[in-house]
Amino acid sequence: MSDNVEERAPASPSVDCREGGVVLWLLRNPHKWVHRRVETFTFVDDRWARRRISLDCTIPAEIAEQDVSVLGCIPLALLAKRTLRGFDLRDASGRALSLLTTEENSDIAYRTLMSRAEALCGGRVEDGVSDDLRDTVGSAYWPSARALGRMYEAPADEPHQVTAQRRVLMGDPDFESILTELADNFMLLTPRLGTRNPRQIFKYSYEEPLRPEGDLLRRPLVLLRLAGARLGLAGARLVLPVPAARSALSFHCEIEAPLGLEITKARLDRGVSFTPKLGGLGRREKRARRRDAKALNRSLEARDGGGLARAHLQMPRTDLEIGRRPKAFVWLRSRRAGFLRPALVTCLLTSTLLVAGHERLTAISLEVEAASTLMLLVPGLLAAYLSRPGEHVMASAALLGVRLMLITSGLCAIAAAALLSAKLSPADLSHAWTLLRNVSVAATVVVLAANLLPIRHSRWVNAGGR
Repeated sequence: MSDNVEERAPASPSVDCREGGVVLWLLRNPHKWVHRRVETFTFVDDRWARRRISLDCTIPAEIAEQDVSVLGCIPLALLAKRTLRGFDLRDASGRALSLLTTEENSDIAYRTLMSRAEALCGGRVEDGVSDDLRDTVGSAYWPSARALGRMYEAPADEPHQVTAQRRVLMGDPDFESILTELADNFMLLTPRLGTRNPRQIFKYSYEEPLRPEGDLLRRPLVLLRLAGARLGLAGARLVLPVPAARSALSFHCEIEAPLGLEITKARLDRGVSFTPKLGGLGRREKRARRRDAKALNRSLEARDGGGLARAHLQMPRTDLEIGRRPKAFVWLRSRRAGFLRPALVTCLLTSTLLVAGHERLTAISLEVEAASTLMLLVPGLLAAYLSRPGEHVMASAALLGVRLMLITSGLCAIAAAALLSAKLSPADLSHAWTLLRNVSVAATVVVLAANLLPIRHSRWVNAGGR
């Protein structure tokens, strides 16, 4: 093992870095001991998603043969520094497992950094540097951010040897990436359960907030995309970080659509891309290089889609170093059979009544009571579809624009019935009825487009992330 910490002397009698060195090796080489990660997303509501992760791993033989005191815990993942909501950790049999406390977690993370810092500095780490390393891996976010800033920009009044050590540490790409990761995240550690069964399966789950699209006022395209999603003209896009995609021989991500919604397409992005070199090439060669680069980047992604209730995205070994940000993108829209088709039928009925009534406006104005009763039939149909108890919050949000179109069409019918009772002149009645007819037809066209768009990507397949 490249980071054999038993050959390394501790920084001081109070800090034993042996365990931290082994944990560091496990973090930097996940493909050597994690066989497979399976991550499942379910949406609790429009603000929270629940992650369920299954981890199949085998502790390497050189570590499994060591005493448990050297590796007393196993790093399962790196999670953002915030309170875990609804966290649960179990083994393959469903037995609950313990989790290290915040203080124990910070101590292991500190030893992890110190093991690498000793190797880079060639001996003892100065007190100012070690103090900042300890603060960086603390549980509070802002003190960690300030300590990380001091590692990049040393205080002006500190000794020269301390500043020199900071430059050595932050000049190493591996140490810098690990330090920045531990400043933003904490290690999910569970105590090691001996060596009788080296291959183990861990299952843990927790809830995390869904990230918003951003400042809508400053990003008009986001606002336009959001409006299209609410009207059912496009799928609502969600971005789900999947940091576990970089730390296994095989990664499988499943995304379950909420009740009443379907997945039109899904994509798993490694967070890396190939950029072709175009210097000194002609226009045709540049076009060919760009086309090849696009095909190569497509092959680095896993894709799925086509009116699915559950999307499956699978990748083999990713070989991504610490610091990469793999993400899953999923597009959700309302199912046609659930709400959109009855809404279209209701809008078509309203528009048909208004168009037919406009053609025979003189005749129906003489039979106001019968015509009004017929026009008020539509709002009664509306009530059956606007109120849907038990509907998922995300499904309600996706149907907001369609519901507005449905309400608009129903209000046109009510207004038409009221105009018949108002005893207007034939010219005024015709102009007002024409306006209501056009508004209802426009709403019907939008609902029709929501039933037809977006086109299902049924030809998309799981590219496998070659």
